[in-house]
Amino acid sequence: MRGTKRSRVNLAEPRPLRGVPITPPVDLSPYAADLELPKIEPGAVEFYEHDEAGALYEAAGEWRPLIELGMQVGLRPGEMYGLHGHRVDWLRGGSRSWT
Repeated sequence: MRGTKRSRVNLAEPRPLRGVPITPPVDLSPYAADLELPKIEPGAVEFYEHDEAGALYEAAGEWRPLIELGMQVGLRPGEMYGLHGHRVDWLRGGSRSWT
């Protein structure tokens, strides 16, 4: 790029934002000492009955292929939302959604 001035950024020494006080780093997380986590018992896994899944497919309209895919392969909602056509290998049948 001709005629532009580039500046070098030193990542080793962060500069504080104007007006933001500098706080010292925390030695130990306040949540790490003697924190007792709640016990969660695993619940029973519930599946859709055949007629329930059929009703869901019918109600899905144009989204039916996505709903069927999610239910048949066990995708979580976030995985379904992140699945885009350009990330699917249509020839080999795989997905690159993690890249």
